[in-house]
Amino acid sequence: MVNYINRASTPIKVLPLELLDNILVLAVDMEKTTAAANGLSFLSWMKIGHVCRQWYEVLKMHKSLWNEIVAVNPGVTALFLDRAFKPSVRLAIRPADGSDSEETRTHLFDVLEEFAEKITSLDMEMPGVMWETFCNRGKPWQMRRLEHMRLWTYGVTDPVPGTSIVPFSAPILKELITCRFSLTTIQPLMSQNIERLEVLGNVQVPASDIWMAFGRMGAKPNLTHLAVCATIMDDGTRQDVDLPRLQKLVLPVRNMASADMFTHIVLPSSASITLEVECDDLDLDEVKAIIKTISSKINEIVSCNAFSTCNLCHVNTAHTNIIFSPALDTGSAAEQKIWSKSELKSQGRLELVLSSYNEEEEAQVYDTLAGDLNSALKQVTVLKIEDMRAYNAVGLPPSRTLIGPFPSRLVRTLKRDFNAPGDIWHSELVCSRLQRMELHYVRFRKTYHDNAVDDFVDLLLRSRQCLQSETTLKNLTIRYAVNLEEKDAKDLKEAIPWVDWTGPLGAEDGGNDDDDDVEDVFGETVTEPDEDGDNVVEEEVVVTGDVDIVATSGNDAAVAEEGVDGKSKE
Repeated sequence: MVNYINRASTPIKVLPLELLDNILVLAVDMEKTTAAANGLSFLSWMKIGHVCRQWYEVLKMHKSLWNEIVAVNPGVTALFLDRAFKPSVRLAIRPADGSDSEETRTHLFDVLEEFAEKITSLDMEMPGVMWETFCNRGKPWQMRRLEHMRLWTYGVTDPVPGTSIVPFSAPILKELITCRFSLTTIQPLMSQNIERLEVLGNVQVPASDIWMAFGRMGAKPNLTHLAVCATIMDDGTRQDVDLPRLQKLVLPVRNMASADMFTHIVLPSSASITLEVECDDLDLDEVKAIIKTISSKINEIVSCNAFSTCNLCHVNTAHTNIIFSPALDTGSAAEQKIWSKSELKSQGRLELVLSSYNEEEEAQVYDTLAGDLNSALKQVTVLKIEDMRAYNAVGLPPSRTLIGPFPSRLVRTLKRDFNAPGDIWHSELVCSRLQRMELHYVRFRKTYHDNAVDDFVDLLLRSRQCLQSETTLKNLTIRYAVNLEEKDAKDLKEAIPWVDWTGPLGAEDGGNDDDDDVEDVFGETVTEPDEDGDNVVEEEVVVTGDVDIVATSGNDAAVAEEGVDGKSKE
């Protein structure tokens, strides 16, 4: 017996409202995504509510659909704010935006003020002059539900005047991000509830304003993220600040006042710290003074947190990164521990960045770092070094001319040899407890104009004999060695129990201008251009192991790597 079922279509209006609501929410999300991808109006999803009154009422009552608000039209903004549950408002007025009049902006501000108590997130971008006018509007907005705020202005030359005070009262504000605002201007927003504070934009801020801001956050601020990217001006004020809950600190150091601020902040062991010493406007003596000031604090943090891993990255001749972190394994494969993301996060780290220093003074900068960070480097058991990786593209001739003394100069210490007659000194690795070392694109010989002081092979071999016997260097990994000869590799393998390398043992110029020919990292001789300056480009296939590499002769490849001004393209 065959049963026939009537499959006639059923009107959508018979669907339960909960199911219809879910379907329409999915449709709205798809329309928002499509509109954003195709540059359509952010209001295009509202046409779904024009299908019928039932759909209109369903969308109207789903308050979360109205939360995301781009404040452009005062009427539409008021409609969204009225229907939203937790409105997140974004307002952006461009410096050269003539599409709206002053009357429209005033009306828009009136609408936002009317619904101020309802807004949970506010993102405002305006030129500095408009901010000054806005701050003088009158009584502050009462924003009792506001948790996230981003205040922005445009252009380095367009900061908000320091005499302006933002007209907001936000007692439960948790996240505050500002750009080119002084701390005096945002003073009413400071409270103990702030968990994330970012003061961005290179504005000048007196040190007293820093201490005042911390003071308004209470004796034990709840800050978990802090970035102070302003230029701190020394006014003679000093104050110790305890930030027991801080997880991340970002502090550019442009002068001694910023360095002093870092030394007065008490941080938990789990904090991740990034210090960038920006040397653009500093002479060598100022750079040395800053390194000396922050080094004592760095040594203390590394020691207290037992940071035994050090990553050194020589980006170029004016930029170096040094990262201290805890060891993530115990050495042997049997004892290695698998760390969860939460455990890794709780371990903390410290990153020191030196940028834009004079490349001719790099050796002196490294000598200062090696001396002042001696205590931190001594407890390192795992050392990883990467040397100017971007300048070692496969198949290209060396484009480094002033390549600096890295890496040996940064991790060495001078010791007197009392067994030798006379006043004899030699270099050793400062990492006296070193167990494992990884070297990526590191130069071994002729590293700095054929200066023997910077010879990394002799440094390794000599240090291997002088390292503490219970923690001697047992593991050496080399990736794409430069200037490492076969005899050097043999000597290292005899001195160190486990040595592993990949890539050929090639050579390069090493910064010596008196060499007629240059050899790239794969051993291919590169002919210099003739006296007329003509570049003769030749291609030949070089077989290295199982890899085919095309080597290009002449200066074209070097120019492509360095740029026409001889500097690397960052």
